[in-house]
Amino acid sequence: MADSGENEWRLFIQDGDKYLKTAVNASEKRSKVFTPDLLYNIVSMAIEKHVMGYLLYHNRLPDNHTLPDLMDAVPELRDADGDLCRDVIRMGHFQEICSLNTYNRRIPKEGDVREFLDIGTRIQDFVTSRLSSEKVQ
Repeated sequence: MADSGENEWRLFIQDGDKYLKTAVNASEKRSKVFTPDLLYNIVSMAIEKHVMGYLLYHNRLPDNHTLPDLMDAVPELRDADGDLCRDVIRMGHFQEICSLNTYNRRIPKEGDVREFLDIGTRIQDFVTSRLSSEKVQ
């Protein structure tokens, strides 16, 4: 790691952990308040934070912060787990809202929530295991 003297990447990882924990707990205990749409967005934020922490650790940035662009910025994820990368990109298709020309928004259903949580957990596991294998202090 080429350290800039800061450990800002750690804050991103910690935030990602908190968002994911919130989504998991909310889906189990407060499903009437936390709709599938809201849980989608919380898990998306967890994924973004985890991936950004990983990228910052490696002094890299994505072109944008959409889920597909985040996956493009982590080729080692694509190489290690192409299914996970495809799952995150597919999840990103629920909200393609960054372009006025191709604006698309699909409301998630209750049945989608478990998959979102699984994807978020798999991203967290990937980032944690990769940083652990690099002996991050």
